[in-house]
Amino acid sequence: YELKRKWADPRKHGSSIITPWRSMALSLRFCVRSCTRLAQLSKRLIHSATFELSFNQPKSGNELPRFGGVSTMMRLPLQENQPSGLDACFIGIPMDHGCSNRSGTRHGPGAIREESRMLRLVNMNGAAPFESLNVADVGDVPINTYNLMKTLDIITEHYRTILQANCIPLGLGGDHTLT
Repeated sequence: YELKRKWADPRKHGSSIITPWRSMALSLRFCVRSCTRLAQLSKRLIHSATFELSFNQPKSGNELPRFGGVSTMMRLPLQENQPSGLDACFIGIPMDHGCSNRSGTRHGPGAIREESRMLRLVNMNGAAPFESLNVADVGDVPINTYNLMKTLDIITEHYRTILQANCIPLGLGGDHTLT
């Protein structure tokens, strides 16, 4: 009761009432603005550098229609099983044999890639991650569709290879065995 009264007392906090929820919302808004400012600052620093960095860029809708071409995550280049030189990579895990009577998650990586064609280079906040990170799609993990334990070993080995290359894997799809 004392904490609630302290937060909700308008005399202690000016004319507006600050509740814990409003405080959390203000903090979140500050974080989003800070991240946007950091992205803009890093963009300026990269462009003002004396050397030219080259990062993978998704194809523009002007280069190739959004419905054409090979379906990769966000239309990034495909570097199949080659995570070296990347900061992060998208990797598909098309499996659903870890659960019973709920097939379909094996189609998740393909469906996510197909829908990601509509994503743009820069988001609404002005952040442009592809100007400061080298990202690519490294394809799907070649799973064993008959043996769940072997599949988990294959996935572990693929992730180990990616992590040894100092690349952050971003997994697509798979059933709840993975989460």
